[in-house]
Amino acid sequence: MSVVSDRGWLRLVWSYAGKRYVMAVGLPDSVTNRAIAEGKAAAIYGDVISGNFDPSLDKYRAQSVERSQSLTVVELFDRWTAYKAKQVETRSLEKLEGFGEHLRAFFKRRAVEQVTEEDCFKFRDWLLKKNKPITVRERLGWLRSAWKWAAKRELVTGGNPWDEVRVKVPPAQPQPFSREELHKILGIFQSQYSHYSD
Repeated sequence: MSVVSDRGWLRLVWSYAGKRYVMAVGLPDSVTNRAIAEGKAAAIYGDVISGNFDPSLDKYRAQSVERSQSLTVVELFDRWTAYKAKQVETRSLEKLEGFGEHLRAFFKRRAVEQVTEEDCFKFRDWLLKKNKPITVRERLGWLRSAWKWAAKRELVTGGNPWDEVRVKVPPAQPQPFSREELHKILGIFQSQYSHYSD
């Protein structure tokens, strides 16, 4: 039984009856949280020795579920943004942080476990009143990724309510050259690449 850190988040890793188990603790790596993870590891080890081990791991995830019920949409997105901060450019990070204000305005203090797919569609429609479809599509992609990231760390339970929430983006219309631009292009070909001008 080992307590390991994966990208700054704690996990338990062990083997039992020839099978390898990995379970996210749902806590960032710190001295206090390592003590909590070691306590959970000791409880699992005790169950293994006494023959009470739950191979589904549901028994050991109970604390993660309780934590997820108090985690708000804004807190989840803030945690994901902090995680992404190490991977994105400054301008992208500013966009992520700015989007947090939209989440705060719409979801207020709503817990992630209370968000339904219907809520997600309502949020999409609310965003479409203020933004272009291509922008909303990008923002919804962020939320899908944030939920997926949180599920991997057992910060949320159940499915991803954002999975089916999409935005139709009209195809970009090509902008033809104006007559003036066309004459400039042909002029350059005639002066520098005359063998192509015909």
